[in-house]
Amino acid sequence: MSKTRIFIETGNKKTPEHNFIHYLLRTIFGDSFTTDVEIINVGGKDNLKNAANQFAENTNEGGKNLLIFDSDFTGIDNGGYEARKKFLEAKRLELKIEFEMFLFPNNKDDGEFETLLDKIVNKDLHQGYFNCFEAYENCIKSHTDDNGVQKYNTPNLKGKLHTLMTSVKLSKEERDVLGSGQWLFDNKDYWDLDHVELDPLKEFIRNNMAK
Repeated sequence: MSKTRIFIETGNKKTPEHNFIHYLLRTIFGDSFTTDVEIINVGGKDNLKNAANQFAENTNEGGKNLLIFDSDFTGIDNGGYEARKKFLEAKRLELKIEFEMFLFPNNKDDGEFETLLDKIVNKDLHQGYFNCFEAYENCIKSHTDDNGVQKYNTPNLKGKLHTLMTSVKLSKEERDVLGSGQWLFDNKDYWDLDHVELDPLKEFIRNNMAK
C-alpha cells in the first residue's frame, strides 16, 4: 500500500500542531489511517532541505507527499499567503521534490495554525475566559513608556490559547499531557472538529491521500 507523508512546520511530535493533525486524521478516517500515514516534523520552512530525502523516498515508492505549513503574515518575515506559496514552490523546484501544498489557515488567507485554532475553539462555552483575556490585552496595550511606546508585548494567539488550556479545570491526567502538545483536540468542550472552518483542510487531505 502506498504511504502518505504529511510534512508539517513544527519541530517535534510534542506540539499542538502535530497532535491536531493526528486527531483530525482520526476524525476523517477513523483509526485505520495510522497504518499508511506518517506525520513528519520539518522544523521550519528553512529546513525543508533536511527532509528532501524523505520526500524523494516516498515519491519513489509510489507515495504521496502533503505539505501543511503556515501562510504567516504579509510584511513579517516575507510572509503572507502569496509570498509563502511562491517561496515553497521555488523550494520544490530547487530541491527537486514533489508535494501537494496547504497553507494555514484556509489555503487562501494570511495566518498560521493558531489562526485556525482560534476559529474552532469552543468560545460559547468559554466566553468568560475570552472576555477576561480581552480585558487583559487592553490593559497591557494601555501601558506605555514616556515616548508612548507600549511597554509590554501583547500575547499572541498561541499564548492566548495555551493560557486557556492551562486555565480550565482539568483532571491530573489531562493536565499532565498539556506540555506534550495534547490540547484535548478530541474533546468537544474545547474544540469543534466539525467546524466549517476546517472544511478546506479536510477536503485537501481527502483529495490528496495516496491510493
